[in-house]
Amino acid sequence: MTPSPCAALDKPLLILQGGRDYKVTVEHDLSLWREGLTGRPDVAIQIHEADDHLFFPGTGPSIPAGYMAPQHVDAAVIADVAAWLDGTAELDQIGFDSIRHSPARNYITSQG
Repeated sequence: MTPSPCAALDKPLLILQGGRDYKVTVEHDLSLWREGLTGRPDVAIQIHEADDHLFFPGTGPSIPAGYMAPQHVDAAVIADVAAWLDGTAELDQIGFDSIRHSPARNYITSQG
């Protein structure tokens, strides 16, 4: 999916990205989303560096076999979604072009 259908939405958006995702990559796909949604102060993008496509945390390159083992979604993803939904997420105060590094994730928003 490209950002074009979402760009016209008059709703806040939260976009989550796994840093180890090889299907939807930070380098290619997320850059398209950032470009397509530039100037939207109600868009928040979160990169969870240790997570794969299914938001399973791990180390090293993500591979298809990694999806077969039973796992849980990264607790940080769940906490960040909950914080965004209730309006307490710290990411609301961060500019789009800045990234705040934390142990498991980065936050990016379009506010500047």
